[in-house]
Amino acid sequence: MFKYIESRKNKTTTFRYISNIQVNDDNIDKVVKLGRQRWKIENEGFYTQKHRTFDITHLNIRNNVNVNLFLDKNVSFKVGHFLTL
Repeated sequence: MFKYIESRKNKTTTFRYISNIQVNDDNIDKVVKLGRQRWKIENEGFYTQKHRTFDITHLNIRNNVNVNLFLDKNVSFKVGHFLTL
């Protein structure tokens, strides 16, 4: 675990990260940047699936039909995304 302090426009924010990567003064900025990029990619993918591609609303996980439908849609999205690369 490590702490990262960021200052922008008279505002200082402290972030805490958990990583299995050995972090030091030489690589801390790169590790933080890559972590934020990964989070952005994952978050945008979920947002696209939920609001644009599949219009997923509340999922009742107790119902196997809904779970299977969600998993099918999720696999379809990932395959479609992979094919556009």
